[in-house]
Amino acid sequence: MAVATINTTMGQAGIAAAIESAFADGVAAQRSGDLAAAESAYAAAHRLAPGEPRILANWAEVAAARGAIEDAIARWEAALARPAELAHAGARPWTRLAALRDASGRHDEAAAAWREAIRREPDNRGTWHNLAASLRSAGRYAVAEDAFRYIKRRWPDDGWSPVVLASLALQRGAFADAAQLFDDAAAAEPANAHVAQARLLFALTDPRETRATLAARHRACAATFARDVPRQRQWRNAADPDRPLSVGFLSGDLRNHSVARFLLPLLTNRAHFAGRTILYKNDARRDGMTAALVAASEALRSIAGGDDAAAVQAIGDDGIDVLIDLSGHTAGGRIGVLARHPAPIQLAWIGYPTGTGLDDCLRRITDAVVDPIGAESESQERLLRLPAPFLCFRPNPDSPAVTPPPSTGGAPFTFGSFNALHKLTDATVELWAQALAAVPRSRLLLKAHGLDDPRIAAAQRARFAAVGVPSDRVAIAAFEPAERDHLARYADMDVALDPTPYAGTTTTCEALWMGVPVVTLCGTVPQARVGASLLGAIGLDDLVATESEAFVRSAAGLASTPDRLIELRACLRERMARSSLCDGARLAQALGDALRASWREWCAAQSRMPEDER
Repeated sequence: MAVATINTTMGQAGIAAAIESAFADGVAAQRSGDLAAAESAYAAAHRLAPGEPRILANWAEVAAARGAIEDAIARWEAALARPAELAHAGARPWTRLAALRDASGRHDEAAAAWREAIRREPDNRGTWHNLAASLRSAGRYAVAEDAFRYIKRRWPDDGWSPVVLASLALQRGAFADAAQLFDDAAAAEPANAHVAQARLLFALTDPRETRATLAARHRACAATFARDVPRQRQWRNAADPDRPLSVGFLSGDLRNHSVARFLLPLLTNRAHFAGRTILYKNDARRDGMTAALVAASEALRSIAGGDDAAAVQAIGDDGIDVLIDLSGHTAGGRIGVLARHPAPIQLAWIGYPTGTGLDDCLRRITDAVVDPIGAESESQERLLRLPAPFLCFRPNPDSPAVTPPPSTGGAPFTFGSFNALHKLTDATVELWAQALAAVPRSRLLLKAHGLDDPRIAAAQRARFAAVGVPSDRVAIAAFEPAERDHLARYADMDVALDPTPYAGTTTTCEALWMGVPVVTLCGTVPQARVGASLLGAIGLDDLVATESEAFVRSAAGLASTPDRLIELRACLRERMARSSLCDGARLAQALGDALRASWREWCAAQSRMPEDER
């Protein structure tokens, strides 16, 4: 029965028949992949039977397939308003709602739905894992840790729980416990690529790691992804050294995320480095930043939920000449795609501080501060150095106004850090404690995801107390999801302290934009040197220390020179805006020159290759 002929004035039997006809049309269209027809049919059925759960459930899945996650959530929520009519489906409606809420970033709400699913199927280990993961994503680290410990007790053979417990131990600063848990997990599952990835993220925070040991760890991890993977060795790309290039960006963070803050100014100047740019998005969430990135590119392809082969096919079909990875070994990364080498040239850039460990990721975009001349011998990939800094920051256009340093208004002198908790290593705590000791009556302000959990906050305070910083000198601010509110909290900070050996990037740029100077300790590994590159770009090299004593002197020096602090507060935003750190055109031109040189090198290699191997 055609939807257009449905007449709601017909009798009850006729209405029932029309509902069934429209519903059947929707099911048939959904099965055939015609989502537009399915959407129309289910909408018609819904108009005739508002609130009927089976219609709403199917309609929700059509919305999910179209990428309309919020519509899908709303329809599942409406369907579950009458849960008795979905009782035959067991826990599945709740798991679908929970998964969609997680995909939209509504993790607390997802946890509630996972709990409801567990109430219906208490022995489902996967649902318990999903509940614990939602709690973790919501920043409820202590509760998530309890959940994973329960999983480990109930299912002793569970191989993933030790990995997550290790990462959660980092949130409370238990680095020794985390190291043991990571090592136990790696020993139990030496071939598990995801276990190896989790261990890599921990290694980035370990002050004992060198460039050489990090490179070895990354190569070993990458090998688990590349094992038995078909590597592309021939491409259809025309080897014309002077034609416009097609550049792809692969990321799980193409939304309101720190990576996007650095990508957008590059894309808005894409004419300097690409004929066209295409985004490959490994995440279901979309927001205003996603729309801005799409507007600055030619196309966006969603690869979330698809397999690696499908993503490789899409990249090949688009004729991408240069693929730039922005996620590395983080949660949104697609190392399996990179291992297949879908584009002639592959690069690693922002989103992960070192390379992937894949031979196929030929270059890592960097600068001579982060990777000094001579670092090649211990690097994972070849280095493509741009003029420093190797990135460009786009400040939030809705940033609050800069305010005077709080200490000039009578407040205690306040050092601070808004970096993620896993960067607050034991070395960092000891270093910051020395800075606090050098400035009597000063205090430390911490704000990070998870610190609103009382157990996590208490654990972090205890770490500072253990090195001589009383709890009353450590202030903890709640995490603020709204970016403007987050930026406004810099008004409570006089000087920002960079962690070591994993320095801040976005947090450093935010602090500087809000007029807060940052003191950094420049180490030997890439992740310990990015602060030096950022500060050098705005002429604050004197705040870059190469040893602990100099770090403490710089921090204490700012505290003892209020006139300089006031001056910096007043001028840093304008200074930063005029600097290379915020010059997207400069970065795009430098990248364009580097990509052209790399492309010509590739074209020359093709001309030397036997014709039957091209």
